[in-house]
Amino acid sequence: MKTKHQLLQICLLYAAMLPAVVQAQDYIYKINNGTISITKYTGKVSQWRPDIANGLSSGGAVTLPDRINGLPVTNIGDKAFEECVNLTSVAIGTNVTSIGECVFSLRKRPKGVTNTGDGAFSYCHSLTNVTIPHSVTTIGNWAFLECPRLTSVTIPDSVTNIGSCAFSGCRSLRNVTIPNSVTDIGDMAFGFCNSLTNIAIGNSVINIGDYAFFNCSNLTSITIPKSATNLGGLAFSGCTRLTAITVDSNNPAFSSVDGVLFNKNHITLIQFPMGKTGNYNIPNSAINIGDYAFAGCPNLTGITIPDSVTRLGYMVFANCTSLRAITVDRLNTSFSSLDGVLFDKSQTILVDYPNNKARNYTIPNGVAIIGTAAFAGCTNVTSVTIPDSVTRIGFHAFADCTCLTKIYFNGNAPNIDPDVFLNDINSTIYHLSGTTGWVVFGETQVFTNAPDATTNNFWRIRSVH
Repeated sequence: MKTKHQLLQICLLYAAMLPAVVQAQDYIYKINNGTISITKYTGKVSQWRPDIANGLSSGGAVTLPDRINGLPVTNIGDKAFEECVNLTSVAIGTNVTSIGECVFSLRKRPKGVTNTGDGAFSYCHSLTNVTIPHSVTTIGNWAFLECPRLTSVTIPDSVTNIGSCAFSGCRSLRNVTIPNSVTDIGDMAFGFCNSLTNIAIGNSVINIGDYAFFNCSNLTSITIPKSATNLGGLAFSGCTRLTAITVDSNNPAFSSVDGVLFNKNHITLIQFPMGKTGNYNIPNSAINIGDYAFAGCPNLTGITIPDSVTRLGYMVFANCTSLRAITVDRLNTSFSSLDGVLFDKSQTILVDYPNNKARNYTIPNGVAIIGTAAFAGCTNVTSVTIPDSVTRIGFHAFADCTCLTKIYFNGNAPNIDPDVFLNDINSTIYHLSGTTGWVVFGETQVFTNAPDATTNNFWRIRSVH
């Protein structure tokens, strides 16, 4: 059995193996294997903050030293600058190879480790510019999330990856140059950068993630380099001033025709720039129209679909608030149009009703199915009459029709998919007395065939004669 003296020796030996914790001017740091890790900034610029635990909040411009007492500074520890609300700029030493989690953050971010630390600068509300040193290879997830005053960032050619949401919510960031060293731009990396007018993507980028430039509402043009072969969903959604997507002619996966993004052989239309206006004729080479390809284009007024198109993706024309008519070439074997409304060829499926068409609409007799999201987001329509031929209504068919007040059913209640009337809080359904498929539970009437009573309930269903 070990004596107290032996246990004391073991504890002292163990303590000697741990990194030494030292206080120097402006910093608390650890010495480990001849290198320094800064664990806390205690700088001279501070102000009283009664809403945080210690009452002090460091601020101003900070330049991190390359060395302290002759030893290289290689690491900035987790939360080292946390709650420094007045921090305006940071110059990171050239020896730094690792930045911890939430280093400059005002809030805790999700766990997980990357080279620069997830959430390293997130919620630094006074940070205006950052120069990243050449020793950094990865900008972590949420690294500069919600830094609303950040106007300038210099990314060195040592960086290879930009993490998810890395600059999301940097609403004052105007120009960004992504160097040729970067191969991956993460999901939502530059989302909600509302002031971003120019971004230069380096010619080594392979992957551009989902929502990468979501809601960059002042971005007017973008060029996809020859190296980019993977483009995430809705990468440029919400870019309402984007008038052209240009693709390097040597790109093997994508191409551009009149500023519209296609795959290489022009068979699939991927993205119509949201800032383009007027009518658009889809070229005869197109066979497929991708998911959300025209969604949210506020100034698109008309679409002509050629005879070559055989497939339309999900919510292709959703929230096109100025769209008045969809016209289909009469030789098309898959689709047709009637009075500007899109149907399948046999006109038994109503595929899409343009957002800016008539406020009152009677679906033609013979239609059997109202398709998925057919009227979704039609904020202009106020009433719809549904014939007795309709037997099914698809998912989200009338979702977010906020001005829709009256839905008339001339036949029995059809089968309906989930969330058909999602958020239609002003709607009343009217059905003929004697028709079937309507069940009363207390004061609530529901569809007998509703798969989810919680989202298809209606407090206002009326029987009429």
